[in-house]
Amino acid sequence: MVHSPLKRWIKGGSRRVRLSSRVAVVLWLPTCLWLFVSWYAPARAETSRTQQPSSSPLEIRLTRPLSWENGCLSVSLDRINNSSSSLFLPDTGLEISGSVNEVADGTGKKSKREWLNFYGATDIVSWGATAIAPGGIVHGEYCLSPKMPVVNLKGQTRREIALRGTLRVDAYYFLTEGDWKKSKAEHEQMLRTPPQQWKTIKLETPQVVTIFTRIPCQMACSAGCDNPPPIVVGENRIVPDVRGPHDWNIRGKTVDDELARKFPACPDVSSSPH
Repeated sequence: MVHSPLKRWIKGGSRRVRLSSRVAVVLWLPTCLWLFVSWYAPARAETSRTQQPSSSPLEIRLTRPLSWENGCLSVSLDRINNSSSSLFLPDTGLEISGSVNEVADGTGKKSKREWLNFYGATDIVSWGATAIAPGGIVHGEYCLSPKMPVVNLKGQTRREIALRGTLRVDAYYFLTEGDWKKSKAEHEQMLRTPPQQWKTIKLETPQVVTIFTRIPCQMACSAGCDNPPPIVVGENRIVPDVRGPHDWNIRGKTVDDELARKFPACPDVSSSPH
C-alpha cells in the first residue's frame, strides 16, 4: 500500500484531491498526480462513450431501486462475472460518483457535466486484487452521504455539494491474473523510479464497465430537484476532508449562496434557497 500526499482524478473521472495535514502540500501535485492517475485514467476515459455493453465480461447490476434511507442514499449492487474464466477485481476497483454541473467562470468557458466522487476515494492506494470465478457474484451495500465537501485550493473555499441528478458506477477489472500482476509489478517498480521519469513508464491498466441511473429526489418540489448541482471551476473533493481554516468555510458559504440564487434546486418554489 502507498500513502500519497496528493491525488486527483482527471480525464472525465471523479473530481477529488488527496491532501495531507497542510494545504501547502499542493506543491507535491506534479509527481503524485501521475502515480494516482496512471492506474485508472486511460480506462476511465472510455466510460464517457458507452454504458455497460451486453458483451462485457463484468456486469454491474442494481439489485433494487435507489432510495433515501436513514439520511443516506442506499445503493445495492452486484458485480457479476459473465465470462468463462476468472476475473480479477482491484481492491480499489469500485467508484460511485454523482453528477455536477461545472458552471461557466466568466472567461467564455461553457458549463459542462462533471462527476464528483461519493464512494471509493481513499488516501491509501492498494494494487492488490481479488479473483472472481466464472458466474461469481460480489455483492455490495453502500450508504452514500447526501452531501460531499469540496475545496477550492486557489480560492481557499470549502462548501458542500448535494448528491443529485445522475449516479455513475464504475467497476474495474483485469481479464487475467497475468494482467493484474504485470500492472502491480509496474506500479511497484515506479516507486523505485525517480518521479521525474514516471511519465516515460507505460502501465498496464484495468478494464472498466460503467452504469448510470437517476438519483431519486429528496425535495418536495415538482421540477428541478433532479438537476445536477452547480460546481465552480477549481473545486474538488479533498481526501481526507479538511474542515478548516474557518474562513475557508465562510468564503464557501458565500459561493454556495450565490450559486443557490443563480441555480435554485427547486425553481418552482418562491422561497429563497438556503
